Amino acid sequence: MLRIAKSLLTIAAVAAIATGATSAAWTDSTTVPNNVFSTGVMNIDTAPTTTVFTAPNIYPGWSEEQTIDVQNNGSVQLNYTAVASQTAGNAELYTAPEFLLKIGTISGGNDVYDGTVSGLAFANRLLLSGASEMLYFTVSLDGSADNSLQGKTATVTFTFNATQP
Repeated sequence: MLRIAKSLLTIAAVAAIATGATSAAWTDSTTVPNNVFSTGVMNIDTAPTTTVFTAPNIYPGWSEEQTIDVQNNGSVQLNYTAVASQTAGNAELYTAPEFLLKIGTISGGNDVYDGTVSGLAFANRLLLSGASEMLYFTVSLDGSADNSLQGKTATVTFTFNATQP
């Protein structure tokens, strides 16, 4: 019995030494607190925000130029495009190949679009956060317009669409 007790005591002593040896290693840690992630805001606006053109009594050879300031009032950069849609009036005028629209940039004078009002579409244009781009819109009725366009009206909406670059 004394032998069993000595054996048990020896096993306990070896276990205590082994446990002490493994818990003696140094350790350390640090934390990086308060990490905050917030999403940005995409916000495209124009100035003016309402009617740009009111043009009664247009005729072959007529044209008028107005400006639209496209603004990125959001916190992230965006790409924008524009489309035209008819909201009232005669489709004959809106879709006429003689009813023309030319859009260019004020800063560089580069053409953004040159075609019919109804066909308005142009490639994505980049606007950085807080930036704006002044565009000139020239609407005209070509001199070749015939009598079939007399007395027609078209109410048109220009819609600016923003997407992530």
